[in-house]
Amino acid sequence: MQPVDLLWATQECGGAEFGDKRLTPRFIKVAAALAAQPTASIPLALQGWGETKGGYRLFDNPKVTPNKIIAAHAKATVRRVQGQNIILVAQDTMAVSFNSHDDTQGLGPIGPESSRGLFVHSCLAGRIDGTPLGLLHQKMWART
Repeated sequence: MQPVDLLWATQECGGAEFGDKRLTPRFIKVAAALAAQPTASIPLALQGWGETKGGYRLFDNPKVTPNKIIAAHAKATVRRVQGQNIILVAQDTMAVSFNSHDDTQGLGPIGPESSRGLFVHSCLAGRIDGTPLGLLHQKMWART
């Protein structure tokens, strides 16, 4: 992992509020490792059994939720947006299929026939020159 990855992760994830002060430094470390190797699996990116186990424990912790992870990123996005005269916010809703994951719970219908999954609505901020600034909002839900 390069120092630039750790700096990025600190700026991007340091605002995470998980309700346990030990979780944010672990989150920063895991985010930096995954950013350094974005196509790698968690064990490959975290390089070592202890670090891998710590990464899995982080994501398994009920205090570490997708909404809290997105909120940390959204805070960083708001900081980048400040000072911009004009920003564009693109939004889209997509369906994510989990048809091949039979044991996954909490899914709902996403289309015709028996497709099951989640809907994700995202709002992405960007500058008028096309430079992305980050997610401002993201919501995931299952249709019932």
